[in-house]
Amino acid sequence: MGGLVILFLILWGYFGQECLKIGQREVQFSRTIFGIGPVQSLNRSQIKNLRQEKIDTTIVKIGSYHGLLWGLNSGKIKFDYGLKTYSFGLAVDDIEANHWVQYLSDKIENQ
Repeated sequence: MGGLVILFLILWGYFGQECLKIGQREVQFSRTIFGIGPVQSLNRSQIKNLRQEKIDTTIVKIGSYHGLLWGLNSGKIKFDYGLKTYSFGLAVDDIEANHWVQYLSDKIENQ
Protein backbone atom coordinates (compact mmCIF):
# COMPACT_ATOMS: atom_id res chain seq x y z
CA MET A 1 0.00 0.00 0.00
CA GLY A 2 2.82 2.39 0.90
CA GLY A 3 4.45 1.66 -2.45
CA LEU A 4 1.28 2.69 -4.31
CA VAL A 5 1.13 5.95 -2.38
CA ILE A 6 4.77 6.71 -3.20
CA LEU A 7 4.18 5.81 -6.87
CA PHE A 8 1.17 8.15 -6.97
CA LEU A 9 3.16 10.99 -5.40
CA ILE A 10 5.99 10.57 -7.89
CA LEU A 11 3.60 10.43 -10.84
CA TRP A 12 1.75 13.52 -9.60
CA GLY A 13 5.01 15.37 -9.03
CA TYR A 14 6.21 14.77 -12.59
CA PHE A 15 3.06 14.35 -14.68
CA GLY A 16 0.15 15.80 -12.69
CA GLN A 17 -1.91 18.58 -14.26
CA GLU A 18 -4.56 20.94 -13.02
CA CYS A 19 -6.94 22.17 -15.70
CA LEU A 20 -9.67 24.80 -15.69
CA LYS A 21 -11.72 24.99 -18.92
CA ILE A 22 -14.21 27.82 -19.21
CA GLY A 23 -17.22 27.15 -21.44
CA GLN A 24 -20.40 29.08 -22.19
CA ARG A 25 -22.36 27.75 -19.21
CA GLU A 26 -19.93 25.65 -17.24
CA VAL A 27 -16.39 25.46 -15.98
CA GLN A 28 -14.64 22.10 -15.98
CA PHE A 29 -12.12 21.61 -13.20
CA SER A 30 -9.81 18.62 -13.19
CA ARG A 31 -6.66 17.21 -11.64
CA THR A 32 -5.23 14.44 -13.78
CA ILE A 33 -2.18 12.27 -14.30
CA PHE A 34 -1.68 11.31 -17.96
CA GLY A 35 -5.21 12.63 -18.58
CA ILE A 36 -6.71 10.20 -16.07
CA GLY A 37 -8.63 11.61 -13.15
CA PRO A 38 -11.94 13.15 -12.16
CA VAL A 39 -13.40 16.06 -14.13
CA GLN A 40 -15.93 18.20 -12.31
CA SER A 41 -18.39 20.33 -14.27
CA LEU A 42 -19.34 23.49 -12.39
CA ASN A 43 -22.09 25.97 -13.23
CA ARG A 44 -20.39 29.29 -14.06
CA SER A 45 -23.06 31.37 -12.39
CA GLN A 46 -22.48 29.64 -9.04
CA ILE A 47 -18.73 30.31 -8.88
CA LYS A 48 -18.14 32.99 -6.27
CA ASN A 49 -15.31 34.74 -4.46
CA LEU A 50 -12.44 34.00 -6.86
CA ARG A 51 -9.35 35.04 -4.94
CA GLN A 52 -5.68 34.63 -4.27
CA GLU A 53 -4.58 33.45 -0.85
CA LYS A 54 -1.08 33.31 0.47
CA ILE A 55 0.01 29.88 1.57
CA ASP A 56 2.85 28.74 3.77
CA THR A 57 5.59 27.70 1.34
CA THR A 58 7.81 26.01 3.87
CA ILE A 59 8.17 22.27 3.56
CA VAL A 60 8.64 21.61 7.25
CA LYS A 61 7.10 23.73 9.97
CA ILE A 62 7.88 22.72 13.55
CA GLY A 63 8.07 19.05 12.64
CA SER A 64 4.86 18.81 10.63
CA TYR A 65 4.98 18.03 6.93
CA HIS A 66 2.91 20.35 4.78
CA GLY A 67 2.96 18.37 1.55
CA LEU A 68 4.21 21.29 -0.50
CA LEU A 69 6.87 19.18 -2.15
CA TRP A 70 4.32 16.73 -3.53
CA GLY A 71 1.50 19.13 -4.37
CA LEU A 72 -0.73 18.02 -1.52
CA ASN A 73 -1.45 21.49 -0.17
CA SER A 74 -4.26 23.66 -1.40
CA GLY A 75 -3.31 26.09 -4.14
CA LYS A 76 -2.94 29.85 -4.11
CA ILE A 77 -5.98 30.48 -6.31
CA LYS A 78 -9.32 29.65 -4.70
CA PHE A 79 -13.00 29.99 -5.43
CA ASP A 80 -16.21 29.01 -3.70
CA TYR A 81 -18.83 26.81 -5.33
CA GLY A 82 -21.85 26.09 -3.20
CA LEU A 83 -20.56 24.90 0.15
CA LYS A 84 -17.19 23.78 -1.21
CA THR A 85 -13.96 25.69 -1.82
CA TYR A 86 -11.83 24.67 -4.79
CA SER A 87 -8.16 25.57 -5.04
CA PHE A 88 -5.40 25.23 -7.60
CA GLY A 89 -2.15 26.87 -8.61
CA LEU A 90 0.24 25.65 -5.94
CA ALA A 91 3.29 26.12 -8.17
CA VAL A 92 2.56 29.72 -9.21
CA ASP A 93 4.14 32.66 -7.44
CA ASP A 94 2.08 35.42 -5.85
CA ILE A 95 2.28 37.89 -8.76
CA GLU A 96 1.30 35.21 -11.26
CA ALA A 97 -1.57 34.06 -9.04
CA ASN A 98 -2.87 37.64 -8.85
CA HIS A 99 -2.73 37.90 -12.64
CA TRP A 100 -4.66 34.64 -13.05
CA VAL A 101 -7.32 35.73 -10.55
CA GLN A 102 -7.94 38.92 -12.53
CA TYR A 103 -7.94 37.09 -15.86
CA LEU A 104 -10.28 34.32 -14.68
CA SER A 105 -12.63 36.79 -12.98
CA ASP A 106 -13.05 38.63 -16.28
CA LYS A 107 -13.55 35.40 -18.22
CA ILE A 108 -16.03 33.82 -15.79
CA GLU A 109 -18.11 36.92 -15.06
CA ASN A 110 -18.14 38.60 -18.46
CA GLN A 111 -18.51 35.81 -20.98
